Amino acid sequence: MSLNRIKLVVFDCDGTLTTGPSSWQLLHEAFGTLRQAEINAELYKSGKISYYEWAKRDVELWRGKKLDKAEPYLKKIKLVEGSEWLFQKLSSAGIKTVVISAGLDPVVQRFVKPLNPYNVFCNRLLTKDGVILGSVELHVDYKKKGEIVRLIMDKMDLCDEQVIAIGDSEADVSMFHVAGMCIAFNPSDAYILPHAKVVVRGNMFDLYKILKRNIKNL
Repeated sequence: MSLNRIKLVVFDCDGTLTTGPSSWQLLHEAFGTLRQAEINAELYKSGKISYYEWAKRDVELWRGKKLDKAEPYLKKIKLVEGSEWLFQKLSSAGIKTVVISAGLDPVVQRFVKPLNPYNVFCNRLLTKDGVILGSVELHVDYKKKGEIVRLIMDKMDLCDEQVIAIGDSEADVSMFHVAGMCIAFNPSDAYILPHAKVVVRGNMFDLYKILKRNIKNL
Protein backbone atom coordinates (compact mmCIF):
# COMPACT_ATOMS: atom_id res chain seq x y z
CA MET A 1 0.00 0.00 0.00
CA SER A 2 1.48 3.34 -1.08
CA LEU A 3 2.20 5.69 1.82
CA ASN A 4 0.70 8.70 0.08
CA ARG A 5 -2.59 7.10 -0.94
CA ILE A 6 -4.55 6.84 2.32
CA LYS A 7 -7.36 9.40 2.42
CA LEU A 8 -9.89 7.88 4.82
CA VAL A 9 -9.76 6.00 8.12
CA VAL A 10 -13.02 4.45 9.33
CA PHE A 11 -13.50 3.51 12.98
CA ASP A 12 -16.05 1.44 14.85
CA CYS A 13 -17.05 3.00 18.19
CA ASP A 14 -18.07 0.51 20.91
CA GLY A 15 -15.03 -1.55 21.87
CA THR A 16 -12.77 0.29 19.43
CA LEU A 17 -12.83 3.95 20.42
CA THR A 18 -14.36 3.19 23.81
CA THR A 19 -13.95 0.68 26.61
CA GLY A 20 -16.77 -0.63 28.76
CA PRO A 21 -20.25 -1.81 27.77
CA SER A 22 -21.78 -1.10 24.38
CA SER A 23 -24.36 1.66 24.18
CA TRP A 24 -27.13 -0.94 23.91
CA GLN A 25 -25.89 -2.92 26.91
CA LEU A 26 -25.43 0.23 28.96
CA LEU A 27 -29.04 1.32 28.42
CA HIS A 28 -30.32 -2.17 29.19
CA GLU A 29 -28.39 -2.06 32.46
CA ALA A 30 -29.74 1.39 33.28
CA PHE A 31 -33.36 0.40 32.65
CA GLY A 32 -33.22 -3.14 34.06
CA THR A 33 -34.01 -4.91 30.79
CA LEU A 34 -30.96 -7.16 30.38
CA ARG A 35 -32.90 -10.42 30.68
CA GLN A 36 -35.34 -9.59 27.89
CA ALA A 37 -32.45 -8.20 25.84
CA GLU A 38 -30.72 -11.59 25.99
CA ILE A 39 -33.86 -13.25 24.61
CA ASN A 40 -34.05 -10.74 21.74
CA ALA A 41 -30.36 -11.20 20.96
CA GLU A 42 -30.75 -14.97 20.77
CA LEU A 43 -33.69 -14.61 18.38
CA TYR A 44 -31.51 -12.49 16.09
CA LYS A 45 -28.47 -14.76 16.29
CA SER A 46 -30.61 -17.80 15.48
CA GLY A 47 -31.98 -16.04 12.40
CA LYS A 48 -35.55 -15.84 13.67
CA ILE A 49 -35.77 -12.04 13.50
CA SER A 50 -34.02 -9.35 11.44
CA TYR A 51 -31.60 -6.81 12.86
CA TYR A 52 -34.25 -4.12 12.53
CA GLU A 53 -36.73 -6.25 14.48
CA TRP A 54 -34.08 -6.91 17.13
CA ALA A 55 -33.37 -3.19 17.52
CA LYS A 56 -37.07 -2.38 17.52
CA ARG A 57 -37.87 -4.93 20.24
CA ASP A 58 -35.02 -3.71 22.42
CA VAL A 59 -36.00 -0.05 22.17
CA GLU A 60 -39.65 -0.85 22.89
CA LEU A 61 -38.50 -2.13 26.29
CA TRP A 62 -37.52 1.43 27.18
CA ARG A 63 -40.71 3.18 26.15
CA GLY A 64 -41.58 5.90 28.67
CA LYS A 65 -38.20 5.77 30.41
CA LYS A 66 -36.34 9.01 31.10
CA LEU A 67 -33.03 9.05 29.27
CA ASP A 68 -31.27 10.89 32.07
CA LYS A 69 -31.66 7.79 34.25
CA ALA A 70 -28.78 6.34 32.23
CA GLU A 71 -26.46 9.23 33.10
CA PRO A 72 -24.72 7.52 36.07
CA TYR A 73 -24.05 4.46 33.91
CA LEU A 74 -22.12 6.50 31.34
CA LYS A 75 -19.22 6.53 33.78
CA LYS A 76 -18.64 2.90 32.79
CA ILE A 77 -17.59 4.00 29.31
CA LYS A 78 -14.26 5.67 28.58
CA LEU A 79 -12.48 6.74 25.43
CA VAL A 80 -9.45 4.58 24.74
CA GLU A 81 -6.30 6.38 25.82
CA GLY A 82 -4.89 8.56 23.06
CA SER A 83 -8.08 8.76 20.97
CA GLU A 84 -8.28 12.56 20.81
CA TRP A 85 -4.56 12.76 20.09
CA LEU A 86 -4.78 10.23 17.24
CA PHE A 87 -7.75 11.92 15.59
CA GLN A 88 -5.89 15.23 15.72
CA LYS A 89 -2.83 13.61 14.14
CA LEU A 90 -4.94 12.16 11.34
CA SER A 91 -6.66 15.49 10.74
CA SER A 92 -3.33 17.31 10.60
CA ALA A 93 -2.15 14.80 8.00
CA GLY A 94 -5.18 15.59 5.84
CA ILE A 95 -6.89 12.27 6.53
CA LYS A 96 -10.67 12.14 6.86
CA THR A 97 -11.99 10.15 9.85
CA VAL A 98 -15.43 8.57 9.96
CA VAL A 99 -17.08 6.69 12.82
CA ILE A 100 -19.62 3.98 11.95
CA SER A 101 -21.44 2.45 14.90
CA ALA A 102 -24.44 0.18 15.28
CA GLY A 103 -24.82 1.82 18.69
CA LEU A 104 -27.29 4.51 19.76
CA ASP A 105 -26.74 8.22 19.30
CA PRO A 106 -27.19 9.46 22.90
CA VAL A 107 -24.15 7.41 23.90
CA VAL A 108 -22.12 7.31 20.66
CA GLN A 109 -22.33 11.04 19.94
CA ARG A 110 -21.37 11.92 23.50
CA PHE A 111 -18.05 10.09 23.28
CA VAL A 112 -17.28 10.74 19.63
CA LYS A 113 -17.92 14.51 19.70
CA PRO A 114 -14.55 15.41 21.31
CA LEU A 115 -12.80 13.57 18.46
CA ASN A 116 -14.30 15.90 15.84
CA PRO A 117 -14.54 13.28 13.06
CA TYR A 118 -15.48 14.15 9.50
CA ASN A 119 -18.74 12.21 9.89
CA VAL A 120 -20.56 9.89 12.29
CA PHE A 121 -23.09 7.20 11.44
CA CYS A 122 -25.11 5.56 14.21
CA ASN A 123 -28.67 4.63 15.11
CA ARG A 124 -31.03 7.28 16.46
CA LEU A 125 -33.02 6.64 19.61
CA LEU A 126 -36.20 8.69 19.35
CA THR A 127 -37.07 10.80 22.39
CA LYS A 128 -39.34 13.69 23.30
CA ASP A 129 -38.58 16.01 26.21
CA GLY A 130 -36.02 13.51 27.45
CA VAL A 131 -38.45 10.57 27.42
CA ILE A 132 -37.80 7.54 25.21
CA LEU A 133 -40.61 7.03 22.70
CA GLY A 134 -39.89 3.33 22.14
CA SER A 135 -38.77 3.58 18.51
CA VAL A 136 -35.50 3.85 16.64
CA GLU A 137 -34.26 5.19 13.30
CA LEU A 138 -31.96 2.47 12.01
CA HIS A 139 -29.08 3.94 10.02
CA VAL A 140 -26.43 1.28 10.67
CA ASP A 141 -27.19 -2.43 10.35
CA TYR A 142 -25.04 -4.68 12.55
CA LYS A 143 -23.57 -6.60 9.61
CA LYS A 144 -23.85 -3.99 6.85
CA LYS A 145 -21.36 -1.28 7.85
CA GLY A 146 -19.47 -2.05 4.66
CA GLU A 147 -22.32 -0.63 2.60
CA ILE A 148 -21.88 2.73 4.34
CA VAL A 149 -18.12 2.64 3.77
CA ARG A 150 -18.73 1.97 0.08
CA LEU A 151 -21.12 4.93 -0.17
CA ILE A 152 -18.52 7.20 1.46
CA MET A 153 -15.84 5.91 -0.89
CA ASP A 154 -18.05 6.60 -3.90
CA LYS A 155 -18.82 10.11 -2.64
CA MET A 156 -15.12 10.84 -2.08
CA ASP A 157 -14.10 9.03 -5.28
CA LEU A 158 -11.79 6.65 -3.41
CA CYS A 159 -10.56 3.16 -4.19
CA ASP A 160 -10.07 0.46 -1.56
CA GLU A 161 -6.32 1.11 -1.27
CA GLN A 162 -7.08 4.62 0.01
CA VAL A 163 -9.14 3.38 2.96
CA ILE A 164 -8.27 1.88 6.35
CA ALA A 165 -10.99 0.23 8.47
CA ILE A 166 -10.57 -0.36 12.20
CA GLY A 167 -12.88 -2.45 14.39
CA ASP A 168 -13.03 -5.04 17.13
CA SER A 169 -15.80 -7.51 16.35
CA GLU A 170 -17.91 -9.50 13.92
CA ALA A 171 -19.97 -6.37 13.23
CA ASP A 172 -16.96 -4.75 11.57
CA VAL A 173 -16.08 -7.51 9.11
CA SER A 174 -18.21 -6.04 6.32
CA MET A 175 -16.06 -2.87 6.55
CA PHE A 176 -12.96 -5.01 6.17
CA HIS A 177 -14.32 -6.43 2.92
CA VAL A 178 -14.26 -3.02 1.21
CA ALA A 179 -11.20 -1.36 2.77
CA GLY A 180 -7.68 -1.94 1.53
CA MET A 181 -6.19 -2.06 5.03
CA CYS A 182 -8.09 -3.81 7.84
CA ILE A 183 -7.05 -3.57 11.49
CA ALA A 184 -8.58 -5.58 14.32
CA PHE A 185 -8.06 -3.36 17.36
CA ASN A 186 -8.43 -4.99 20.78
CA PRO A 187 -10.54 -7.74 19.17
CA SER A 188 -13.48 -8.83 21.30
CA ASP A 189 -14.22 -12.01 19.36
CA ALA A 190 -12.28 -14.54 17.30
CA TYR A 191 -14.53 -14.17 14.25
CA ILE A 192 -12.88 -10.94 13.16
CA LEU A 193 -9.29 -12.23 13.29
CA PRO A 194 -9.02 -14.07 9.93
CA HIS A 195 -10.52 -11.03 8.18
CA ALA A 196 -7.93 -8.59 9.54
CA LYS A 197 -4.56 -7.87 7.97
CA VAL A 198 -3.17 -6.58 11.26
CA VAL A 199 -4.14 -7.16 14.90
CA VAL A 200 -3.31 -4.44 17.44
CA ARG A 201 -3.82 -4.65 21.19
CA GLY A 202 -3.32 -1.71 23.51
CA ASN A 203 -4.19 1.99 23.23
CA MET A 204 -4.28 4.53 20.41
CA PHE A 205 -0.56 5.17 20.69
CA ASP A 206 -0.02 1.50 19.79
CA LEU A 207 -2.44 1.84 16.89
CA TYR A 208 -0.59 4.95 15.74
CA LYS A 209 2.60 2.94 15.25
CA ILE A 210 0.80 0.77 12.70
CA LEU A 211 -0.97 3.65 10.98
CA LYS A 212 2.29 5.56 10.68
CA ARG A 213 3.67 2.79 8.50
CA ASN A 214 0.78 3.24 6.07
CA ILE A 215 0.10 6.99 6.12
CA LYS A 216 2.56 9.56 4.84
CA ASN A 217 3.39 12.50 7.16
CA LEU A 218 1.43 11.04 10.09
